[in-house]
Amino acid sequence: MWKLSVLSLILLLCTQSRSYSLTVVVDPGHGGGDKGAVQGTIKEADITLNVALKLAAEFSNDPSVKIILTRPANTALSLKKRIALNESYKGDLFISLHVNASIDKRAKGADFYIGHSPSIEPPTVSQNNRVDSIVKNVDRTIRLYQSQFLASDIFDTWKDSLVTLPRSIKQGPFYVINRNKIPSLLVELGFITNTPEALELIKEENQTLIAKSLHKAIKNFQSRKLN
Repeated sequence: MWKLSVLSLILLLCTQSRSYSLTVVVDPGHGGGDKGAVQGTIKEADITLNVALKLAAEFSNDPSVKIILTRPANTALSLKKRIALNESYKGDLFISLHVNASIDKRAKGADFYIGHSPSIEPPTVSQNNRVDSIVKNVDRTIRLYQSQFLASDIFDTWKDSLVTLPRSIKQGPFYVINRNKIPSLLVELGFITNTPEALELIKEENQTLIAKSLHKAIKNFQSRKLN
């Protein structure tokens, strides 16, 4: 009886290890009274929310990935609240969606931002504090590399969307990707100030194509974590 119970426990643990679940927090930028970048009737907050909802729909039949939206509707949300929501949901991955703007009306394409590299903190009075600082920097470096892998995956899959061309992967000072403790990425879907690109970004079929590109990259990230 005891041997049977142990065997059952081992089988249960093996089954649990195979049913891996990835929690992805998707953050549509702006919302509520904050429309973000605007050109005529086209609003950044509307585009980011629509893409986020379509991305969630892409995973609706996937039991291995849980998608959490920081704002599932046109509501206002502070940057601190977005980080707090991510922490409360214990996300494994954070993706913030935005639409770019420039004084150069010819600027176009999608950009992908990861956080800044960690700076090595100076030694502190306590040796324990110094060790803690080193550990934090190592953890942040690992998260940065994981974010870089995700950005590279999205950059490659983005080409398939044929909506906006991928331009670059950069490090950025954005609050929501530098204050997170998990791999994080901020995606500028395109330029709202480029009229032809803005008109493409508001098309439902193009928002679906972008969502599919993000879906593919997230699945690639999940496969890498499992291997």
